[in-house]
Amino acid sequence: MEAIQKQFGGLDSLKIQLNNAAMKQFGSGWAWLSVDSNNKLFISSTPNQDNPLMDVVEKRGTPILGIDVWEHAYYLKFQNKRADYLNSIWTVLNWDEISRRYESIVPKGKFDDWQELKDFHKVMSQTFHPSEKGDLGPIKSRSGEMVQAAEKLAKAKIPAEFDNKEVRAAVKKLESDSKKLHKLVTSKKSSDSAITKSLNDLHDVFHKIIGLCTHEEH
Repeated sequence: MEAIQKQFGGLDSLKIQLNNAAMKQFGSGWAWLSVDSNNKLFISSTPNQDNPLMDVVEKRGTPILGIDVWEHAYYLKFQNKRADYLNSIWTVLNWDEISRRYESIVPKGKFDDWQELKDFHKVMSQTFHPSEKGDLGPIKSRSGEMVQAAEKLAKAKIPAEFDNKEVRAAVKKLESDSKKLHKLVTSKKSSDSAITKSLNDLHDVFHKIIGLCTHEEH
């Protein structure tokens, strides 16, 4: 809600903009609320089966809310009245799940007491997102810094609210995978594809930690 308020001026404004995107999508398709590489929300629409994760879209990102505007989604109840369907869909959106997806991408203020995780996230963000566009320069020059941040994280005390067996294991894997990535980067025999895969795997481990720490039981 804080992000929606800051970027769209409130929920009513978001609803208007997202519904407009859905109304303007000709034929079958989707309207999306997604998070871009700078952790900012954005609205888009795509035709047919396309989505913001694909290379064919104008702006890429990770979707956290999708509104289906294929006719099969609403015809039985609303016939061809797409606007009525779009107004009604806001009464059934699962905001707990949408927020969970957002938080799995964008660490909340709840991590303020875990500075080492925030420090690692900063390096990860500044190296991973360029790689999504094919630019491996940042990670090739900063893989050692990534290792240092991971080692610092592994040695630090995990805040009590997040401290459990799964999180500890994931933090340890983050450290070992950072070292594997650095070894690939510093090896003259490593291909860009191998480095990219290793960085993607490391990114997945980081977000596993975020996901483990945002579940309701924590």
